[in-house]
Amino acid sequence: MSLNPKQELILAKFAEANKHWPKAELDLALWQVRWYLSALPHQKEPEDGEYHTFLMLAGRGAGKTYTASNWVGLRAALNNNTRWLVTAPTSNDIRATCFEGDSGLLNIIPTSLIETYNKSLFEITLKNGSMIQGIPGSEPERYRGKQFHGAWFDELAAFDYIDDAWDQAQFTLRLRDARIPRVQQIVTTTPKPRELIVDLNEGKVGGDVYVVNASSYEN
Repeated sequence: MSLNPKQELILAKFAEANKHWPKAELDLALWQVRWYLSALPHQKEPEDGEYHTFLMLAGRGAGKTYTASNWVGLRAALNNNTRWLVTAPTSNDIRATCFEGDSGLLNIIPTSLIETYNKSLFEITLKNGSMIQGIPGSEPERYRGKQFHGAWFDELAAFDYIDDAWDQAQFTLRLRDARIPRVQQIVTTTPKPRELIVDLNEGKVGGDVYVVNASSYEN
């Protein structure tokens, strides 16, 4: 998302004041500042962070992918040697939207922070040892044996095996880290009246659910 001239000036001043920092360190800080300045109200987490599931029910163009890429990307970059799940309806959705899309992780995370991108395995490894792994919801059995510190579910309402994928993925969210107060997940999806989406919206599953509703016109 673009910044207005005033925000661009703030970012430029920050970059100039800290130009002596190592490149990766400065790039990470500039990324954080840019996200803080550009995030719209519906894209922001609650300040207290007291939730297990961030449920973003929004129309096309509302900034769902941009929000989640920053959400999971910054967590991976700020906490070395951590593991994060990205899951979407199909392998192509993970590649074309979550990883390589205009607002996907590879266009959000500064290149100076990325060690490798394994296109065939859907794995982004950062230089700090953190990994972001994509697993398609179309193959729920592939969640078995995996474990992560948190997850991003993209277009959950479009999963063919929505209940099986959700249940299997929840079992993977079992890694704990003293730096991360609680295991959390973000769900970004176009609203559809599927039972799991309704239950998440009503707080019947997903632990403490923070719900945001946004239309395409809010971006």
